[in-house]
This record gives sequence, structure tokens and C-alpha cells, in this order.
Amino acid sequence: MYADVVIIGGGLAGIITALQIDPHLKVVLLTKNKIKDSNSYLAQGGIAATLDDNYISHINDTMEIGHQLNNKEIVTFLVNESKKTINLLESLGVIFDQTEQGYRLTCEGGHQHQRILHIKDQTGKGILLALFDVLMNRHNIELMEDTACVDLLIHSTECHGVQIIKDNLLQPLYARHTVLATGGIGGIYVRSTNRSHLYGDGIAMAFRHQVQLCDMEFVQFHPTAFYDATGGKSFLISEAVRGEGAHLVHRDGERFMLRYHEKKELAGRDMVSQAIYKEMIACNQPCVYLDMRHLDTAYMTDRFPYIQSRCLEKGIDISKDLIPVSPVQHYVMGGVKTDLNGCTSILGLYACGECAHTGIHGANRLASNSLLECVVFGNQVASSINKSNHTRIIKIIGQNRQLKDTHDNSRYELLLDKVKAIISEYCWLSRNPCDLETAYSLLTTYYQEMLDSEDYSIAYYNCLNAISTGITICKASIHRKESIGSFIKEVY
Repeated sequence: MYADVVIIGGGLAGIITALQIDPHLKVVLLTKNKIKDSNSYLAQGGIAATLDDNYISHINDTMEIGHQLNNKEIVTFLVNESKKTINLLESLGVIFDQTEQGYRLTCEGGHQHQRILHIKDQTGKGILLALFDVLMNRHNIELMEDTACVDLLIHSTECHGVQIIKDNLLQPLYARHTVLATGGIGGIYVRSTNRSHLYGDGIAMAFRHQVQLCDMEFVQFHPTAFYDATGGKSFLISEAVRGEGAHLVHRDGERFMLRYHEKKELAGRDMVSQAIYKEMIACNQPCVYLDMRHLDTAYMTDRFPYIQSRCLEKGIDISKDLIPVSPVQHYVMGGVKTDLNGCTSILGLYACGECAHTGIHGANRLASNSLLECVVFGNQVASSINKSNHTRIIKIIGQNRQLKDTHDNSRYELLLDKVKAIISEYCWLSRNPCDLETAYSLLTTYYQEMLDSEDYSIAYYNCLNAISTGITICKASIHRKESIGSFIKEVY
């Protein structure tokens, strides 16, 4: 199989990249599951954009929340492109919430001003549903769902496509331009707001080919996921709820964020998560609570219909009850290092979205900058590809292999559970050097055993990717000596 461009991932970054590619080029868009099974589809809060030309404020907020470890030149570019980004999305059919005065803007943690556009409390879904309609009418784009990309075809310092598993067949898909848009890492944690099938796949494949990575220690934990003692995937309570005035309290009603930060509930996600973590330890409680009872019920119901319905499923009435919440894994600031055009350290390989490290987020991501980054840098990748050489010679280096229908995946599923438990315990909000060394030793042992097994099932690659991503987090955490942003390193 051959394409001019292969894009791995069907979230916002991958779809925008596909839509902006020259229509004369053949594009193949791969999704591991169905097109709707992306983290972008789950995004609640909104998309940050500077519409009033007050760019300095947005830049400063991003830099401050990132603890000045961001690349200010790239941040400036992102913010300056934000108004164009909204125009692009609207030209593709996206309709944001509005009032008679204009956009219905909201505020979230770390923002000095209301600059976040949204579609109720399901912004990602609203954006993607509009883009799906456009995508399906682009004749140069082939969508391949239920297709696992399991390896990059890299020879020397050039990428020539990918290895995929489709219909139980391992086969190469050659391309002159390969784009990693594989999303997050939530599948490697026991509790996460992410889709459970995402194991940092793009980051893991890049790691195995020595593609340059950056800042993998910076894993963001969202402060307010619905706490459910039964475990499983965590339902997010959007930061916009606090932006509209909800308070964080103990069961007795004490509002504890007053003791931690002058911005209280609207401090950065790292500050709020760490405050909740400390309160949970001090009180020996598994969660704290969000209090919305003092807010206008009709307004909050209209503003957050999805959150209200999900809470009701759990037996919580947001107008009368406290909502139990606790921090869970949400985002990774690190990833495959790219330049302004999305180019990586390997010729012909690009990255955008959450799996990429553009330099935007620093040590902690500012709320609602992620959807903005997806569109801005998806567009940058497409522009770079459109201007590049489309006659580069492709090396035929892949392999074809029919996989067994009756493959025993139980050993990999058991190992994956062990890996998730290790990462969740040792690479959590707070990490200490001894535990990190233990986790790194265990994961590298598992990694070598996996490489020696020479298996080719999807379960094998899921496990290998989880281990690979975990190794990158452990290694970066060991090397980072100070506590900063989302990363707390205990000192003994």
C-alpha cells in the first residue's frame, strides 16, 4: 500500500492535518479504533483564543502556568494564530456558543480573562462532528478505522511509512510523509480521563527508533475527575465548572483553596491538583468535593448538560449535592520534539497534537490551549508537507505476515495490568528517586523480554507501547532534579 501522506490518529490534530493537505495528494488517515474514539472527542472545556488583540495577556498566562519552561517564540506564534484558528474552524462548519453580544466566552484556571470559546460542555465533540462531515467528502482522503499502527518504517534518518495491523494482517503502508497524531498516554495509568486504548503509541514508536523526545516527566493530572470508588475510566468535571464559580470543599463545606493560592479554584491545574492531593492525605480521605449549590441552577443546567446527566447517572444532583472529585492523569506536556513546522529529528516524520512537544506547555498546560495547539500545528504540518519534496525515494523495508486468529493474549493483558500498576504508583503526582529507579528497572526488564519474544499481535504492541512510554517518563523523571510544574520530586 502507498500514500503520499499517512496520518496516524483521528483526533483534532490528525483531522485538521488531513483537511489542510493539498487535495492532489493521497492521504490515508489511520485510527486505532473508530473515528470517534479519540481524546479530542471527549474534550469538554473549550478552545482558548485571543479575539480582542490582547495577545500579551494570553502569552503571559501560558508562560506563567508553564513555569517559564515554555518556548516563548512558539507560544507567541500560537496565540497570534488563535483568531485565524477560530475563523478556520467556523469556515469548516463549527458553531460555537453565542449570546446576543457575540461569543459566549468563559474562564478557566490560569486565565486572567474570559477567552475560551465552547460548545456547551462538549466542545471537542461539537468541533469533530462538524469536521467529520467535511472529511467524508474529501476524495483524496482514505479513512482506515480499526487499524493499529505498530511501527515506523525508518531507514537511517528517514521515515518511509508505517507497519499496520489490519484484518489480522501485519503489512507495510509506505508514504513519503508520515504524521504522528496519536494523542495521549492515559492507557498506561489505572485512572485517567483518556481513552483506555491510548498508550502513548506515537511516543513509544518514536522512542524505539531513537527519535528525539522532550519533557516526558511532565504529566498533567486534572484536579477534578468524578471520584468513583469502583475505579475504571474517570469522568471529567470540566475546569469550566470552577470558571463559572464552583468551589472546592471538604464534606463539611470548608473551602480549602483559600489557603493555597490567591487565585483559589482558578489557579493552574498543577497547583489545584497538588492542593487536593495534600488535603486528601491530611484528612485521610479518597476525594474532596465540588460545590455548585450556590450557583444559579437553571444557568448551570443549560451550561453543563452533559456533566449534569453524567452526575445524575451516579446519583448526584449538582443543584443539591456535593460532587466527589480527585486528581487523575489527564495530559502529557512532553512528547516527540518538533520545530515550528511539526518536523521531528527524522526526515519525513512529523508530529502534532498531544503526542508532540512543540514547546507550548512548558511544565504545565494552560487550560484549553490543547485544542488550539491541535489546529494551529496540524495546519503547520500540512503547510510544511504541501511545500516539501513529493518525489523522495521510498525504501521497501516493511514486512507482510498473516497473524494467528487464535492468538493467546492473556499473558500480555496480565503484564499490561502490572505495568499500569507500576506507573500509577511510582509516576504519580509525587515521585521519589528510589521508586523511580525501581520502576525504571522493572520496565526495562519487561521491555527487553518483550523484544525477545518476537510477537506481532495487537495485544503485544499495546503492552510494548505502554512499557516504552513508561520508560520515557521514568527516565526523564530521574534526570529532572527539581520539583516544578506538574512534577513533584520528593527529596530524601
